Amino acid sequence: MKDINIKVWPELIGYLPALIPLPKIEEKENGLYLDFSNCNKINSSGLNIFLIHLLKYVKFDGVNRGWHSDELHSLDIIEQVDKFNFFKILNLYCPNISLFNAELAASSSAILEENLPISSEQMISFPIYMINLKAYTNRRKALEYLKEWLYNKLETYYLEYDFILPQLASVITEIAKNSADHTDDNAFIGLDIVNNNIDSIKICFSIGDLGVGINQNIKDHLPNNVSESRYKFWDLTQTYREALSRGFTTKEESKENKGLGMSLILDGAKGIKLILSVFDAKSRGLLNNITSTTHSDIRKNFFNTGKDVGFYYYGELIATKV
Repeated sequence: MKDINIKVWPELIGYLPALIPLPKIEEKENGLYLDFSNCNKINSSGLNIFLIHLLKYVKFDGVNRGWHSDELHSLDIIEQVDKFNFFKILNLYCPNISLFNAELAASSSAILEENLPISSEQMISFPIYMINLKAYTNRRKALEYLKEWLYNKLETYYLEYDFILPQLASVITEIAKNSADHTDDNAFIGLDIVNNNIDSIKICFSIGDLGVGINQNIKDHLPNNVSESRYKFWDLTQTYREALSRGFTTKEESKENKGLGMSLILDGAKGIKLILSVFDAKSRGLLNNITSTTHSDIRKNFFNTGKDVGFYYYGELIATKV
């Protein structure tokens, strides 16, 4: 059978990959060919979003398929992508099936390594970090290692630039906590440091999981006071209005989940002037611009992407030199 060709976008940077559709594969059992031949620019944040998009693409359609790409040393970009842990993580969910990709196929059983950062004159990018929620009975245990990873990567910059690392780490950890509580798989984070100019840096990150997203999760767990007849009127504005309300939770039986997650993320982002977007349900929401939980304010700050975007957050924070 002919492979399904996934033509990788030329720029896998920032939140751009969230806007790029993948070909339809429903009911097809063909393998996937990842064509990186025209890809010329990547960073950790962008590659992480593409990875999550791809993992959801291959994981939830009920078909056992593999993937292959160009040989590891045939394209410089393939070597770069490999350094970001992209292929190692992909192989955990979808095995490499090429007879000619010995090095990429071998990584299917490799332990994820703490690779060195990928540096250029303008940017330092860190390999994608898999938040291994599935490794623990208490999934929140994985968040301790995430916070340790964040401090390890950002503490040097914290000493030189004016930003509040504990609060930034808290926002990111709170996002991952929602993944721990509301999904049954892992989550992933990409992190970049951009040399904005001589006096400042821009910290960029993307973080997401393989769950259905906030919009669908809330629709799947309607509050008791919402009748089935009203379900069809629950658009994205209404679901996010609920999610951003203090005390709302779809885990009412949980002793740990108190329904403060989204409001803490929102307040934390505003407190450190973090520009934070959420991609969910064919939309991009500018969370840092939301000032109230009214329908009009939420609607004003959500934008239709015209396609299913998966589910992830993208954040940027500018820090000036101390």
